[in-house]
Amino acid sequence: MSKRETQRKRAEEAAANQRTAAYFLAGAFACLVAAGCIPVPGMDNAPYVIIPYAVGIVAAGLSASRMLGVSLWRVKPEQLEEKEESRVESVARRLFVGLVASLAAIVGELFHLLVNGLDAGFGLSGATGGAIWSLAFFAVMGVAATCFARARQLMGQRGR
Repeated sequence: MSKRETQRKRAEEAAANQRTAAYFLAGAFACLVAAGCIPVPGMDNAPYVIIPYAVGIVAAGLSASRMLGVSLWRVKPEQLEEKEESRVESVARRLFVGLVASLAAIVGELFHLLVNGLDAGFGLSGATGGAIWSLAFFAVMGVAATCFARARQLMGQRGR
């Protein structure tokens, strides 16, 4: 295989990985939106749940804008590789921030439950309802963290 064909194949593999990473990022964002709709006790007034949750949403938005932004730039061919490296590194950092924020929101909600106990169940029967909503929040935020981690892993992969 010639050098040019090898480079083309690597570029195609990297583009496929980045498209898949974009799908995982969209999944993480959807999970964060869904988690915001779950009436868990800690989302009412606990900054140690709300702030990491908000940071996760901002990180997802910034990652998406950076993933899509480069395709809109007008870059000379000789600058393209340098811009691509810069973009991949910045997206990977933002995805890591989203991963850590998602996990911090889970820890914050756990802390809230340990300190305050299960609050009213928001339409479900008392503590049982609070437990159900909390488990749903943990599951959805866990999926969001997993999506952030997988997207970060894919952004770091280059064509072989």
